[in-house]
Amino acid sequence: MARVLLDRWAGRRRLSKGSGAQAGGFTLPELLITLLLGGLVLGVMLQLLVGDLRHVGRLGRWLRERQAGERALELLREELQRAENAAQVGTIPAGCGRAGRQLVLQLQGRDGAGTLRTVTYTTGTAPSSIWRGDVLVRCGPAYGLDGEWSEGTAASRVLIDALPGRAGFTVTPSAAGVLRLELTRQLADGQTIRQEQVALAPPKPLALQAPDE
Repeated sequence: MARVLLDRWAGRRRLSKGSGAQAGGFTLPELLITLLLGGLVLGVMLQLLVGDLRHVGRLGRWLRERQAGERALELLREELQRAENAAQVGTIPAGCGRAGRQLVLQLQGRDGAGTLRTVTYTTGTAPSSIWRGDVLVRCGPAYGLDGEWSEGTAASRVLIDALPGRAGFTVTPSAAGVLRLELTRQLADGQTIRQEQVALAPPKPLALQAPDE
């Protein structure tokens, strides 16, 4: 009799353990739902991460483009400070690529040897496809190691690109003896960058000289 009771007790205990293990596990539908929710959460996190990376990349490009514009305007301001004469009308020298270009500023100053030199800024079509939109071109003497204009032949160089047209760079007298330099650029992603700089104008009107050879 005692053996029969023990056998029944052991059987009920095994059933109890088996049912408890089954209650503490996961069914197949529950596992599928968990995986689906986890995938959705992971997808949302990846989209947010990609969006942040794109935003950071766009901000980085905007900062680089703005720094390039600041450097161009700073060069213009420094050349106006060293110039003896300045004007917005004149003849574009033959070696400065006159085809399709509009003169926006012409300066005269002296190089390291004291020779009067001409620097011409023009806007117009880019000389090659590596540049974006219209360009601002500087044609004049290069700079030597001493920071002065060199005595060599004048060279024509693209100063900055991505101008939306010839009005992308303007020089406007804003007060007596002060010029306002305005640069507008249109980037490929639709961003527009507008920058300004002010500079003192040289006191004399520009007396045109023969182009540098």
